[in-house]
Amino acid sequence: NVVAGKDCYAYGNTGTHGSPTWVETGNIQDVKLGDAITLYELKLRKNRPFSTNVPTLLGWNPSFKIADIASDPLMLALVVAQNAGSCIDMLFLDGLVIPASGNTSQGMRADWTVEKMDRSESGDEAVMYDVSLKPGQTANVPAWFSVTTA
Repeated sequence: NVVAGKDCYAYGNTGTHGSPTWVETGNIQDVKLGDAITLYELKLRKNRPFSTNVPTLLGWNPSFKIADIASDPLMLALVVAQNAGSCIDMLFLDGLVIPASGNTSQGMRADWTVEKMDRSESGDEAVMYDVSLKPGQTANVPAWFSVTTA
């Protein structure tokens, strides 16, 4: 079965990095999980006439829209992180953080820094922010998160 975007999840951590308490962030839409690899090119004679590429750095860049609801915990955390130049621990999964028995959920986890938070004031929809995140420099290394329930 193919998973629909509506069935994916984003979580914010309200605990510590080592003992996370994941809270679903339901006030977001149009999530895109940018995932790019920086390559360097090799032009080895043994591969002629082709050049080959070697992967080096992985660049994650999730983006989404969030409605401007002042009481929303994620909205508040994003504003604080942007204004303070700090990070927020978030997890983007293709399923529940505690999946049903025999299932696996996986996705990106990092301490995210707010790259941008553009405000849109369209006349025919709620005031929205276009948010873009990138992994921040913290003691916690970004990681691919995977959990399977037995």
